[in-house]
Amino acid sequence: MGNIQGLLFTDIGTAWDRESPFRGIKNGRLEDVVAGYGFGVRLAFIFWIRYDLAWRYDLVNSGQPMQYWSLGYDF
Repeated sequence: MGNIQGLLFTDIGTAWDRESPFRGIKNGRLEDVVAGYGFGVRLAFIFWIRYDLAWRYDLVNSGQPMQYWSLGYDF
């Protein structure tokens, strides 16, 4: 089972310019910030096969699940 790994993750971030004011939270929801959470599986063969399932989150609701497949190492 050393070739199989599991993980849980969360991520939060934002980007904006100086032209408009930053609004972090408005009416109890994330406004200019994007957040998400999920889990993943890593399988090691000749290279890593990665699968992640993630949901967007705005402090009130979770979005539809999004699937990500990739090859190679995490950075």
